[in-house]
Amino acid sequence: MIMATVKKVRKVRVSAVPENETKQQKFVRLATRRVNKVRKALDQIGLLGGAAYESTDEQRNRIIEAIRECVEFNMNRLSKVKMSKDSFRF
Repeated sequence: MIMATVKKVRKVRVSAVPENETKQQKFVRLATRRVNKVRKALDQIGLLGGAAYESTDEQRNRIIEAIRECVEFNMNRLSKVKMSKDSFRF
């Protein structure tokens, strides 16, 4: 018996990058795509709160906290605020 090996080919959508793309144009192109991907991912995570799933308060709180930490870290990167690794103090 001869077994054929089947490889799944993943289609990669390649968007045409303008030859003389400026840094601003690159920022807009990448930011638009990435923000839309994040929004879709967050919508999918939100669906986990539906009746089709069962979770504990602890599980939901851990998800929320992980998202908050990631959002805060990246908001600071976008606003170019340097986060101190030291403990908080007045």
